[in-house]
Amino acid sequence: MSLLTIKTVFPAVAFICFLLLLLIFLYSKKTKERIIYSIFLIAMSIWSLGSLFMRLQFLGDVLLWNKLICAGMIGTSLIFYHFSLVFVKLKINKKSLYLNYFIAFLLLIVNGYGALITEATITPEGLSYGLGWGAYVFALWGINLFIISVVRILEPVKNKEIPLEKVILIIVGMSATIIGALLNFFNESIGRYPVDIALNLFNAICIFYSIYRHRFLGTRLIVRKYINILGFIIIQLVFFYLFISVFMLLKFSNNLSGVISGILIVIFNVLFHDKFKFMVGDIVDILFYKDKISEKGAMREYTEKLISCLEITEI
Repeated sequence: MSLLTIKTVFPAVAFICFLLLLLIFLYSKKTKERIIYSIFLIAMSIWSLGSLFMRLQFLGDVLLWNKLICAGMIGTSLIFYHFSLVFVKLKINKKSLYLNYFIAFLLLIVNGYGALITEATITPEGLSYGLGWGAYVFALWGINLFIISVVRILEPVKNKEIPLEKVILIIVGMSATIIGALLNFFNESIGRYPVDIALNLFNAICIFYSIYRHRFLGTRLIVRKYINILGFIIIQLVFFYLFISVFMLLKFSNNLSGVISGILIVIFNVLFHDKFKFMVGDIVDILFYKDKISEKGAMREYTEKLISCLEITEI
């Protein structure tokens, strides 16, 4: 099995996305909301990393990495709930919060003993796994927390304290993550593929867009550089995947395919690095900064007319 297949590309890209998002929040001014959301991003990163290592069969222990995925899911549900309570700036019911932390702690313990996922193996058809009683307990608890979180986050919108577009993509993205987790648990024919990670990647894109376009938690100013880096990394991974797929079709061995593809990527970077760097920057500006591009265009046109004008009265 090739180390770089579509089943490993999604977890790898998702992991990189959440790490970049985490860097954005770590380098922003610290507030309680940002700190808690950073912990949420760590949980999402753990989920993606567990999926990547599981599909790579790293250390040969598929069940271990599946348990790490479940730990990431538990942390994601809990911290998103905690974030929703802090986000609305209402008095937090500490008993309820501590109770949910205790439930999460118990779920992590029973997960370690195999009560969520009882067995897991990688077959030629994909991931094969068995569910324990803990999976159903976690699903009910996680759905309940998600519903409460969404209701909490929408309260300031209902009270017209913040516009809906400020948080709608955060809710849509988290909804996709919850759906991915439920599909993992209750539909093995879908769960054998990284559908949950693909939906997590969609969540990451929603978070990026919310930060970039709507200043989610006030972190817009430093995000452009990281989105450019992410775009360039994705282009690298796509080309590497295309190269290695072609060589696999030509019956090259896995190792030889990887080596030749790596050499071609190096050559590709030497020849086209700057062109693709500017191309990614232009695409990002078009997608997220249309208003700024229009302002720059109008300013450029104004400057050109001003320079070409020779009459003081006309100026």
